Amino acid sequence: MEVDTEHNTLLIQGAVPGHPNTILAINRSQKRAFKSLDEKKAFVVRKVNPMKQSKAQAKGK
Repeated sequence: MEVDTEHNTLLIQGAVPGHPNTILAINRSQKRAFKSLDEKKAFVVRKVNPMKQSKAQAKGK
């Protein structure tokens, strides 16, 4: 998708629903913004069972 500000148009590649040569209404999405996998991994907090955590520390891991 590209934006042509000189001609005030959006350039869209691919299939668009509707009949050919009709007006297409574009609205803001109700969905949340896309996050890449790297961003998702940064927010993942590992839950550790306290009993297992103490055993791992005792073994030196």
